[in-house]
Amino acid sequence: ADSINVGGQTATQGISCVMDTGTTAIYVPSSYAQAIYANIPGATPAPDQGAGYYAYPCGSSIPEIAFVFGGQSYAIDSNDFNLGPITQDGTLCAGAIMGMDEQGFNAAIVGDAFLKNWYSVYDAGGNRVGLAKSNQ
Repeated sequence: ADSINVGGQTATQGISCVMDTGTTAIYVPSSYAQAIYANIPGATPAPDQGAGYYAYPCGSSIPEIAFVFGGQSYAIDSNDFNLGPITQDGTLCAGAIMGMDEQGFNAAIVGDAFLKNWYSVYDAGGNRVGLAKSNQ
């Protein structure tokens, strides 16, 4: 990805992405997750949910979060960004972008929270992926 944008502003610079239809969430290096969630009001790390999890107020309006590939923006639907409530009273929800640090692996694993919004065509020989908006 050229960048990951939040609310139309660049939150992170370029990162290699692995599209993974077998993964629900989106995993990025922890520094990227921190930069993304810094742009979501009320967001906070939620380590009690697991390493790399973040929470945000369930009732809040999430700014558009988009991956930019080849200069084209591809957004995550805010409903798909919300993994559901993590508190008994339902005030905090888990976000679909998780921080993950694996030594020697500086890439994003892009799962269904992103992919279900886009038709995807994979060209292994050309080392590329094509995306088109799905009709949900």
